Amino acid sequence: MNIFDNPFYTLGVSAKSNRQQISSKAEEKIFLNENEAKSINEARNILIIPDKRLAAEIRWFPGVSDRNIREIIDYFAKLKAAQPPNKINVSVFKSAALLNFAVYIFPFHNFKNVSQITKSIVSIDQCFKTVSLESLCAVINKDRLEAGFTMAKRPEVEREFNNYRLDIVKTLNETLSKLSKEEYTKLVEELTGTYADDTDLLIVSDLLDDYELSIMPELETLKQEIINTAKGVGKYPSGKIFDNLSSMFEKWNELSKLLISVSKSRGSESSNIYNLTDEIFFTVRSNAINLHNKYDKTEDALKLALILKKYFAGISERFAKKINKDIDDLQEIIDRKIAFEQLKTIIEQEDAKQRKEWENSIKYETEWGLIFKKRFKISVDGISWEGRVIPLNSVTGVSWGGIKTGFKMEYKIAIESSILPSLRINLSHRYYTKFEEIIQHLWPAVAERLITEMLKQLKNGDKLSIGRIKFTDDGVFLLKYRYLNYALFLHNYTLNFEHNKFF
Repeated sequence: MNIFDNPFYTLGVSAKSNRQQISSKAEEKIFLNENEAKSINEARNILIIPDKRLAAEIRWFPGVSDRNIREIIDYFAKLKAAQPPNKINVSVFKSAALLNFAVYIFPFHNFKNVSQITKSIVSIDQCFKTVSLESLCAVINKDRLEAGFTMAKRPEVEREFNNYRLDIVKTLNETLSKLSKEEYTKLVEELTGTYADDTDLLIVSDLLDDYELSIMPELETLKQEIINTAKGVGKYPSGKIFDNLSSMFEKWNELSKLLISVSKSRGSESSNIYNLTDEIFFTVRSNAINLHNKYDKTEDALKLALILKKYFAGISERFAKKINKDIDDLQEIIDRKIAFEQLKTIIEQEDAKQRKEWENSIKYETEWGLIFKKRFKISVDGISWEGRVIPLNSVTGVSWGGIKTGFKMEYKIAIESSILPSLRINLSHRYYTKFEEIIQHLWPAVAERLITEMLKQLKNGDKLSIGRIKFTDDGVFLLKYRYLNYALFLHNYTLNFEHNKFF
């Protein structure tokens, strides 16, 4: 929309001109320039029909004298011809006329920077706000009364004035489309800051809405790229994906920050940009949680959560609360893992140390006999006796004791195995010291383990028998048969108590 398309400008008539004057002027114009006959007839048809002429009346210069309007027409004719125009005293213009003058001159401004464009747009917006529909309706009807047209009604004026607002935005956008991408972005940024301070700027609000519509397809595409990339987290090496996501978030912030600022100014988190941001945030957050829950990549989950915090925590308090809690939870899990690994290392080191001490404690080797030497050996490799070796973990039982025959004692040691025949070791009374040494080394080598296993069996409810004695977790039971056998058992048990141990 521009002044040169207005029917009043086309015909060169006043808003006070009647139907006959309008028609005569149109015929005169056609006679002088037949090539413009179509546009001239269209202008005449608009101005002679009351319902159609309202749009032209609002977009003309209501309340301005015919002399001043002729000056305005001359002014814009010279601008169009790239000639220096005469100065116009706009101080005498009423609000609607001042608004129209500001809109029509906007494309002719030689703006030196974006800030001047912003200032001009805000000025137009403020003019738009100052227009009183009652006063505008009264001025239009005053001219109509003189021209002989029916009066305009207040609702009709309001409806057409709202349509004019759309035309103003369209006119401004036609000029703004000539800006570079950087200049346009800077302009939107300045308009956003201005709108944040004054949300009654309707023209500015419409321009920002148009910016959102223009950039939304690019945001939709970028949103889908981010979501598709986030879904690959956990399946592929994380380093490159995190770098890609960071780059995408950076681009998203650059494109969306102005729209988010506008939404915040409007006090709304239900706009299109917030809906898109919500979808990105919660999709990526879900994949960050899956890194821990599904792939056991807690460190990567924390790294992705920190990236989310960097780019999204400042957008919404909801985002900040959720991502901060995720970060705290993940950090706590990682700290526990580190503490567990440290403890595990300490335990392993302690176990290795104890294992080494145990291996040293069971090492034993001895021999006896005057002519034919008998060799006995205990080591981690097993128990060695007369060329046979029984692995320690295969030993299932050990018993030892002494039997007195006359005035002499004979000492016996038996070692049972789950995979090999048992070992039987006999020592005469002169080797009692050897007997005791062997017992002392058998105890840590196998007996301690056997006792532990027996206690576990008792705890699990099993029963163990040693001779006629039954052991349970509740106590020890002596089995009574005939009196004679029972007495003999007690006698043997008492006789050998000092020299027999059973396991």
